[in-house]
Formats: sequence, C-alpha cells, structure tokens
Amino acid sequence: MQACLLPPPLEQAAPAENQPPRILPQNLVPGPTLRPPVLPAGCPETQPFQASVIDPDGDTIHWRVFVDYWADIDRSPTPDSVQADADNPRPIEFAPDRSAYSDFSPHTVELYIADRPFREGRFDQEGRILTDPDGLVDTFIWSVTLDDNLDPLYCPEP
Repeated sequence: MQACLLPPPLEQAAPAENQPPRILPQNLVPGPTLRPPVLPAGCPETQPFQASVIDPDGDTIHWRVFVDYWADIDRSPTPDSVQADADNPRPIEFAPDRSAYSDFSPHTVELYIADRPFREGRFDQEGRILTDPDGLVDTFIWSVTLDDNLDPLYCPEP
C-alpha cells in the first residue's frame, strides 16, 4: 500500500518583537560586586563610570545619567546616544559633574538607557519619558559616598 506524506502546513512567523536594550553587568566600572566608591568630598574630579550596552534589534540606544534623582536637582540631563547591536557591546563612559551631587549622602548615580529617544518638553521634567510608548529601557544604579575626612590623594585621575 502506498501513501503520500504531506508536511504540516507552515505557520506564519510571528512578527519580531522589539527587545529591550541591555546594560552588561560584567562590564560595569565600578563593578557591582565591589564596595561602593568612596571619594574625598574636595576632589576636583568625580568618579568615572563605564558601562557596555547591547541591543538585540540593533536600535540606537539613547542614554541619560541621573545623579541623586530623588533630590530633584536635574531630572532632564542632556541625553546622548550610541548605535548598538547584539554582538558588539558599545561602551558608555561618563563622570558626573561634582555640582550634580546633593548635600546628602550616600548618593546615587543612575545610567538609564532606552531604545527610543527621550521626549523633551516643559512637562517632561522627570526625564524618563520616551517619544514612543513602545520603547524599552534598562537601568543601573551605583551608590557613591563623598567623605569629608578622606585624604585627597584618593581623588580619581582626571
């Protein structure tokens, strides 16, 4: 008896969904497993920070850095961007200005990335609103302490 085998009907492939950008924790400087940075309060320079980001969709990654976001000092810092892809992490480096830190300690330094641009406007003071509601984000927050009693020899290199 002969029979003919037919393959099952092919299903339509679902449209690709937008995937979020990612901050790679293994490339963070200072690293998340180290103690939080402690800096002399009188240093002219501030702690440098580094991160690597990827985006599985190859989107441009838009990023902002918030220092002491809870203190409401500057919730709309100037955004920056970097072209990213899934295979080649792209570096981001920044060193917040000393004047950005509030009078209270410990401080927080947040790297906030998105795969869509940030919306700019008078009523977007929180600084996290994107131009596209389907945009996706990732974030990492460092804790930093400024110490009035620490020797300035421990200031970071410019």
